[in-house]
Amino acid sequence: MSEDIIEEFLSNYNTPASRSTYKTQLNKFFKYIEINPNEYFNKKRDYREDVNHYWGYIKDFPPKSRTTALSVIKMFLIEHEIEFPTIFWRKKIRRAKGKGAITQDKIPTPSELKQMLQHCKSIQSKAFFLTLASSGMRVGEAISLTLDDIDLDKTPARINIPANITKSGEKRVVFVTNEAKDVLEQYLKVRDEILAIAITKSGYHEKKAEDDRLFPFSYSNAVTMWNNLIRNAKKNERDKETKGGKSRYKYHIHCLRKFFRSRMGNKNGIGVDMTEFLMGHEGYLTREYRNYTEEELGIEYMKGADRLLIFEQQADTSDIREQLREKDRQIQELKDQMQMLMAKVLTQDYK
Repeated sequence: MSEDIIEEFLSNYNTPASRSTYKTQLNKFFKYIEINPNEYFNKKRDYREDVNHYWGYIKDFPPKSRTTALSVIKMFLIEHEIEFPTIFWRKKIRRAKGKGAITQDKIPTPSELKQMLQHCKSIQSKAFFLTLASSGMRVGEAISLTLDDIDLDKTPARINIPANITKSGEKRVVFVTNEAKDVLEQYLKVRDEILAIAITKSGYHEKKAEDDRLFPFSYSNAVTMWNNLIRNAKKNERDKETKGGKSRYKYHIHCLRKFFRSRMGNKNGIGVDMTEFLMGHEGYLTREYRNYTEEELGIEYMKGADRLLIFEQQADTSDIREQLREKDRQIQELKDQMQMLMAKVLTQDYK
């Protein structure tokens, strides 16, 4: 058996975000049942009772947290040929208190996001967060991209996300605004210099000069940069309803992905279906969307790209457009009424 059983399990997964989440969940599990994971399957234990014991600890956690914990433990046990009936896991989900997410996330407006990003300490962090907000990609995907995955010469600028780093296992293309492209170009001019400086700093011993990633830092570094950002912008309000540990920020890093969806997914953007497809949600990987060429997807993206601008904000004319539509409707009603009156007058004249 492998010396590090958890690392062996994690080797089955490609994305850094998944590996980080699974590792955290397994470490919590083994810490709670008080056993070294590398000795777990060498001793005769009641594995079902271990899960029941841990469930008693997490059952009042937020729904998503407890579901994730159970899923990871289930996969880990199955990997070692320990399986329980489906009903065993299902009952635990049914017994959980509450439905839906407990944490109340907040989605920043363009002006709020501008206020936050003005506190970026480097061109690197500004490029990273603008890329996330304007593309809708996941944090784990963004930090796994290589320099060869980006194409800033096309319009709109695009990023090809390889299949081995997506959650769905399907490669896809995403796009960024001209605003994000400009900042990315500025960042690329000094990227190597930033990496060289980072290598020399204490605590960066794992960094290597040959790192070919577009953003050569870890998931935890990305979260730390974001948290520092919102604290400096005084947007670090915490959700007091979060259970099972320290409350999380309402404006957390994943809100950038939600920003993309909220801005692009409504009637003034490109619609829900196309937005979900660009975000890589598996349910939208249908034949209809697969048949789109990169150029056609780019055209669709550009229809709503202005709604993603942060520093070069366009005036939001949605209310004005709605008012004009209402005025047009009223004018048409008046015209119809006039025509009806004229018809009545003509009818009276012929009598």
